[in-house]
Amino acid sequence: MKSPAHLTTQLRRQWNDGARRARQLLEGPWPLELPIPWPSVAELEGQLDAVRDHVRAWRAVPAGQVRWQSRAYRGTGQPIDLPRAWVLSTPGDWVAAMQDGAAASGYARLNRLAALPEVRARPVWLPLLVRQRAVLNEPDVAELIRAIQLAARLSPGCAQGLPLRALPHAGVDSKFWARQRALLTLLLEAAHPGQVAPVGLEAFLGADPSGTHWLDVVDLGGGLLPWPRLRVRAEDLAAHAPPGTALLLVENHQCLHHLPPRGSAPGLVAVLGSGLDLAWLAAPWLRQRRVAYWGDIDTWGLVMLARARQALPGLTALLMNEAVWHRHRRQAVAEPVRAEPAPPGLNAIEQRLDALLRQHPAQGRLEQERLPAAWVRDALARWHAHAHARRGSGRGGYSG
Repeated sequence: MKSPAHLTTQLRRQWNDGARRARQLLEGPWPLELPIPWPSVAELEGQLDAVRDHVRAWRAVPAGQVRWQSRAYRGTGQPIDLPRAWVLSTPGDWVAAMQDGAAASGYARLNRLAALPEVRARPVWLPLLVRQRAVLNEPDVAELIRAIQLAARLSPGCAQGLPLRALPHAGVDSKFWARQRALLTLLLEAAHPGQVAPVGLEAFLGADPSGTHWLDVVDLGGGLLPWPRLRVRAEDLAAHAPPGTALLLVENHQCLHHLPPRGSAPGLVAVLGSGLDLAWLAAPWLRQRRVAYWGDIDTWGLVMLARARQALPGLTALLMNEAVWHRHRRQAVAEPVRAEPAPPGLNAIEQRLDALLRQHPAQGRLEQERLPAAWVRDALARWHAHAHARRGSGRGGYSG
């Protein structure tokens, strides 16, 4: 016997699947009919109280309509009415049946966004917004609406050389661009397919990239650079190769004290703070380097790893596997907003890690900074020593 609670749990799973949520809300079919099996003869004869509870539970369902049907059983004397299907006629019924405050709030938000003139004028935007979990979880609805309105006003080359933060739009500053960059990129790519994602937001809008993203370049080999640490714009690093034979790419700026000491890693330069700004990895000079990537263990960290590997297929991932997560999971915290599934680029080990993090949302983020510095420093040094020893041998790489 399927109880209302059983089917409610099924509906919540459907809601939490972005693709299914969009398909059901925007395409249907409606009404949605969920079958309810008959109680078996054994259940009716041996668990009569449970069958009565089953019937009472379905009579108390507040959302949608329950279709009933009479059936005679051996020993009941006369036919009895039993629930046969739960019929949800509208998207509102579907959400109400979940009895979930977050789903109800998200549905109300999506209705509000769907009514915006900017969204109504661009039909491709609504399915995109419905699929994005970040849209449902954005704490500031007014800022979310402002981002949609801004995207509607942007067009190819409209920045005319100005930095993004200098564009004359009310309520939009550099922090706004940082917070809403991912959503703006998705909306503009949907409106201008193939024109935004390949080149980046600044290039599409014709904005000055100066000051938009700075990277820390650290000389771990010793004597490779005039200073131990330089701050360089991403586009300048793409155009001008630093000396050395190997590159360690680190997601966050705050991990300098985790790196091996200067002079201990011959030929190695580290670049910290790329985050999602990975377009510079297409620089031709990188194809001649051994490259490793170390990032947060969370869904966004794996998205960045996948994008980096798309640019550099031979890239090695370090300290981003199940063993590291299990060893340090007490330091893990919940990931506030999970990324959509990572693009192609993850190997089987990393795909399993992505699935593991999604199965444990309360411990879905293990930040780089939370790992013991000495332990990380030793692991990074071992990767470099191993790769350095095998340089030119053609043998397999380090697993990290």
